[in-house]
Amino acid sequence: MSLAKKHLRSVALKKPVKTVRGSGYAEEYECREVSVQPLSGMLAAQMYGEKLTKMELVIAPPSVRLAEGMGMCVDVPPDKPPDYKVVYVESWPSHTIAHIELLPKAKKPEREREAKGQEEPEIAGDEEAGLALDEDGAGE
Repeated sequence: MSLAKKHLRSVALKKPVKTVRGSGYAEEYECREVSVQPLSGMLAAQMYGEKLTKMELVIAPPSVRLAEGMGMCVDVPPDKPPDYKVVYVESWPSHTIAHIELLPKAKKPEREREAKGQEEPEIAGDEEAGLALDEDGAGE
């Protein structure tokens, strides 16, 4: 774990807010310098399982106030929706650590796809793919 200046990068922190459609993040943000590293180790693997590939470790100075549920813009511009969510925070006198989880990308509403002339991709069934099944359900 390191807070060396060469490892620090600027991220935007956004507070969670309740919206008409559920929850979201405030438009206002605070840019802070933190270290973002891959989350690894046996304990992390036991805690998160397969989700570990979508997790990162954040190491921040104690002056950075992090809270569970906050949004964090790591790989996107600060004016865009956050790409990570804080799921775990622990503070010490010398530093704060947080685990952040990659947020799923929002699907475009069907109306937007139609307006752009895009169609929903179709998935072929077994019959359409040219596979014939016998009585046991096994392919030929």
